[in-house]
Amino acid sequence: MTEAHKNLALPALQKRGRDRQQSLLDAAEALIVERGLEGFAMADVAKRAKAAHGSLYQFFASRTAILVTLHARHIERLKAALAGASAMLKAGSARPPPKVFLEAYLAPLQAFMEANPAYRILRLGMPEDWEGAGQEAALDSGLVTELTNMLAWLAPEAPAATRNLSAQILLQVVDALFVLNVSDDMKAEATRLLEMYLGDLAGRYAGGAFGEIA
Repeated sequence: MTEAHKNLALPALQKRGRDRQQSLLDAAEALIVERGLEGFAMADVAKRAKAAHGSLYQFFASRTAILVTLHARHIERLKAALAGASAMLKAGSARPPPKVFLEAYLAPLQAFMEANPAYRILRLGMPEDWEGAGQEAALDSGLVTELTNMLAWLAPEAPAATRNLSAQILLQVVDALFVLNVSDDMKAEATRLLEMYLGDLAGRYAGGAFGEIA
């Protein structure tokens, strides 16, 4: 094989490697949902992915490595979902009512949780000092910053400290709703209370009216 052919083959090999890694992560996620964090071995992951046992170790040195990588994939998907929600709100020319603002964040979270059921198990079942803890802290910090900025659309005159505190409250309540998998009735009631809270914030600092932003 010539050097030029090697260069052409490299991207294909890299893609196959990425595809194989993703199939292994998909297999691990399915096993976590079925059996929990401790209910499977490395051999089970390889068998579920229809991969050679030895090839698994080319990508992951241990079960912990699989769990950390899987969680990192969850984090990236969650960040992308929420970034899309933020972009939609920013694209609007009018300040969104509290209900629209809240739905814009709850909808992608709900869709993410339904598409990634192992995320909840990982969040609740891993020790606090595991490698994913830092990812969670960074994600939460980024979401608070994003929500703080977005709350300026609801209450542009509110002090930054007030918007930051409101963002933290929103994040903690929504996190509990989805990660703890509370009942639909409780979600509906919590959503109603959050909508009231945002309405009060907007009324106090934005003159109580919604419309075009100058």
